Amino acid sequence: MRHIVRQTIQQQELIPSGAVVMVGVSGGADSIALLYLLHYLQRELACSLVVAHLNHAIRGDEADGDELFVRQLCLRLNVPFFSARVDVPGRVQTGPLSLEMAARQARFEFFARVAERVGSRLLALAHHADDQVETVLLRLCRGAGPQGLAGLPYRNVLHGLTIIRPLRDVTRRQVVSFLDAHRLSWREDLSNADVGYMRNRVRHEILPLLEQRMNPQVRSALGRMATIMRDENQWMDAQAANALIECRATEPPACLDVAKLMAVHIALRRRLLLLWLYEQGPESLTLSMAHLELLDTLTDSTDGTQRIHLGQGWGVIRRYNLLFLEKMAHENPFFAPLRIPGETLLPGIVPLRVKTAFRGTLVKDRGGKIGVYPRFVCLNEARRNRRPLYMRSWQAGDTFLPFGMKGTRKIQDIFVDAKVPRDERERIPLLVCEKHVVWVPGYQVARGWEVPDGNGPVLLVRVEQR
Repeated sequence: MRHIVRQTIQQQELIPSGAVVMVGVSGGADSIALLYLLHYLQRELACSLVVAHLNHAIRGDEADGDELFVRQLCLRLNVPFFSARVDVPGRVQTGPLSLEMAARQARFEFFARVAERVGSRLLALAHHADDQVETVLLRLCRGAGPQGLAGLPYRNVLHGLTIIRPLRDVTRRQVVSFLDAHRLSWREDLSNADVGYMRNRVRHEILPLLEQRMNPQVRSALGRMATIMRDENQWMDAQAANALIECRATEPPACLDVAKLMAVHIALRRRLLLLWLYEQGPESLTLSMAHLELLDTLTDSTDGTQRIHLGQGWGVIRRYNLLFLEKMAHENPFFAPLRIPGETLLPGIVPLRVKTAFRGTLVKDRGGKIGVYPRFVCLNEARRNRRPLYMRSWQAGDTFLPFGMKGTRKIQDIFVDAKVPRDERERIPLLVCEKHVVWVPGYQVARGWEVPDGNGPVLLVRVEQR
């Protein structure tokens, strides 16, 4: 395994001579193996190591035990150790993010602080070949394009950090065998067995089923596909870079000439647009296929000045025959407590009214589409238990537990599936109780809020135009 990791580092040129490498170590098998391997190779690689460990305060005493374990290991290896404790569950209670998103955000904020202290922005993470396969399968199920199906790169830049993955060519089984062979201990996170998380479901249920019923070598097949996608992406990116030069406007050169753009094949045009947006926009800008479809509609339009929102206050504007990327004014989010029973008017940017009333029996709203009104829902009043309900705007990171489905869905994914335009999403009212989304009008009620057996007490909530 040491030979494989050494070869990956050298072939992919992951660690420059003299570099300070920050190693993200949670205490689990993967990150512990990564630390030991880099420690073994550091003299040969002419690099130095520091370890960064974040205690998310999610697992109580177990998380404290993880921190102590990693600290003591770093003392034995004589590796500088940096740690911090962030109350991630508290962030979830007071903000819009899911637990997973809040933990991820906290980690990268912490890594950035450590990077400033040690004077290096090179971060080694312990993603391995099985993580690559799981990522590809997850993205395939979400309808990703070639870039997404290439999976996890050996190196990429995220949140201002250069992330490297020296274990990308080894499997989880090899990691555990390496640790066992050298009698090296690690910490086990029991949440990794919780199939309520989508990645764990892929790992423990879906991939084993595919191996059993479809292809015993499905992991190798998915890994091979990702490699093919990576190579083809590199070639197509080079073609898109040349096409971008041809499609730039003469004046101003930061803009795109729509007529030239429309002469480019759609497959190349999508990549060209991505390159253009990432070249000018903020590093944190996140773009999806839905954005590219909207952009393509914008370029094909013959109407006057038009714009689409990309998020984070950025948008693309078409003026005559030119496309501009501009910082845009962000619409104010809305938040309206509901009168129960009674009527509530939502703010002016969302010209809707919400009516609430008590009923004895269930009535069902037939059909529906997000953003089309009127819509109504019947809630289990006993579940509400006199707690206040609110209508508020969508916020990045919002999640939802749909009735009749397993697991959690991101509200953003629901909007994408329903083809809700990006610039309209902030206008969609979400029904909320104590930070939890209860209902997305036109879509579903949350699990646990359904009316059992169709009997009351029932709270009817109706959203309509005013």
